[in-house]
Amino acid sequence: MASCARHTQSLNVEFTDLTYKVNKKTILDGVSGRFRSGHLSAVMGPSGAGKTSLLNILSGFISPLCLEGTITVGGEPRNLSKMRQQSCYITQEFTMLDYLTVRETLHIASCLKLPATISNQKKHIVVEEVASTLGLVGVLDSYVHSLSGGEKKRVSIGLELVTNPPIMFCDEPTSGLDSFSSFQVMTHLQSLAMGGRTIIVVIHSPSSRLLELIDDLLMLAEGRCIYNGTLKDLLPTLEAIGLQCPQYYNRADFALEVACKERGDHIKELVAMSTQKHNKRAGSFYEDILPTCNDKPSATEQSSMLTNGRDGLVTINLKEGAEINIELQKMKTNPYAVSRFTQLCILFRRSTICNIRDLRLAFLRLAAHILVALLLGVVYYDFGNDGAKVSSNFSCIFFIVLFHFYGTAMHTVLTFPMEANVIVREHFNNWYALSMYYLAKVLGDLPFMIFCPVLFLSITYYLTGQLLVWDRFLMFLLISIVLTILAQTIGCAFGVVFQPQLAIFLVASCTMPMFLISGFFIHLNDLSPYMKWLSYFSIFRYSLEAAAITVFGLDRKMLGCSEDYCHFRRPKKFLEEMGLENGSYWVNVAVLCFAVVISQIALYFMLRWKISRGKIR
Repeated sequence: MASCARHTQSLNVEFTDLTYKVNKKTILDGVSGRFRSGHLSAVMGPSGAGKTSLLNILSGFISPLCLEGTITVGGEPRNLSKMRQQSCYITQEFTMLDYLTVRETLHIASCLKLPATISNQKKHIVVEEVASTLGLVGVLDSYVHSLSGGEKKRVSIGLELVTNPPIMFCDEPTSGLDSFSSFQVMTHLQSLAMGGRTIIVVIHSPSSRLLELIDDLLMLAEGRCIYNGTLKDLLPTLEAIGLQCPQYYNRADFALEVACKERGDHIKELVAMSTQKHNKRAGSFYEDILPTCNDKPSATEQSSMLTNGRDGLVTINLKEGAEINIELQKMKTNPYAVSRFTQLCILFRRSTICNIRDLRLAFLRLAAHILVALLLGVVYYDFGNDGAKVSSNFSCIFFIVLFHFYGTAMHTVLTFPMEANVIVREHFNNWYALSMYYLAKVLGDLPFMIFCPVLFLSITYYLTGQLLVWDRFLMFLLISIVLTILAQTIGCAFGVVFQPQLAIFLVASCTMPMFLISGFFIHLNDLSPYMKWLSYFSIFRYSLEAAAITVFGLDRKMLGCSEDYCHFRRPKKFLEEMGLENGSYWVNVAVLCFAVVISQIALYFMLRWKISRGKIR
């Protein structure tokens, strides 16, 4: 690392008397401190000290109502909208889409985060430079799911680095990594800080080697700040109150022991010293200083240099000498770098790529549809045109309805929350509008939601001997597709709101009563007046009724009879027996479509609500 002088820079993050309570429990109690530009700052403390809560509040990742105190950025009161444009937040549990390569992941980030006026060629250069800065050149063409933990951490940093944000928040970037990977990640964060950024990390019990990479430290204990200053001043501060660190002892471990009261109860004394120091604002720690190298920066450092962050102009200097300027001031009315239509196109392409490449899940779904369709065809073989087997054929229709719903809803409950966690991070960091992601997700999944019912119904419809006319087949197919879309929406909704295990239980528990009043197990006319109105809320009633009308209605002619007497040889008689003779196919389909629209709207607002809370599960 080149030797460095200092010059003025103003994007410091400062906070005074932050108090945060949840359910009358105090998480942060009058915390004051600052994080300086051009320095790698760490937040440390015992478990439950409020480290992640402090990071969440400073970054705006959560906006609690019960928050007191002041936060300033660059000497001005924090504006959350502007803060989201100038900063990024890399959470501890950083989920990415497994079936994209590192190059594709970074390129999609550049397409969404850099203005459309920047050419694709320059975006590719940015991707290469970010990869070079973070040591990812060798894995650019590897799929994300094949990366090591350290490589994934660096990719997560690179995703936000494409716009060179002046402020970066990282929650435990070394969590779950071995010592070598941890050192790599922290070294890269230190080099980014040397480029002019304000880098703030939460770190738990770092080794002596990692500790040497840290410039500034903020220690929390019991939700209060017991130290905020340079790392070199930590031990002198503790010595001032009679706490002597043993020789060759890890300073971080010693400070944590003090915070945990293993060296005696000195919390109040340290809090008073820290508060007094903050209020007096004395010492070099409170000078607005930034490291800048006298020597010519290396190619890696040069490619990530930051200028004029406060004025809203971020410049990325590339090796080739080109510059990419991102004017954040122009994004005040539109917080996103590209238009919503462009967002939709990029997100739709990404969703399609992931769906195509996730062959394991696609194969399992297709295999399940084929196997169940063949099994159903064998069990109910040629029942469709036999008047003696009308009741059994009706059971076959009911099973088809059940399979379309549960075969879609259950797997969605398990798979959607992981992707939804990607949305939380990307939407918070101003990649795109949630509505555009949602629309792209629906459009991206639509081909599969159409193909699976087509495949399943083509097999069962033929093998079970249903009437082979196109209009009836297409009508049955329409019911299957609409029900599949509805099932996917319901599965997503439960997956977003609840833990996966609980969501699976609730999907079954909430939909089972709908079977009971669908008209299959009990005649709808036999329901008591107190219960009959509930049948109008059963999606299976409308699906089953529409399917029964498709197969047995529409003036279908007499059925064949394999026995001496067939009571339901005339299909209309069966509909009369079931109380479906006055039903309308299109009315039932319209109700299902209305349920799809309502559930889609509900899912969108559930997703927005969960994102506003900063997490999915």
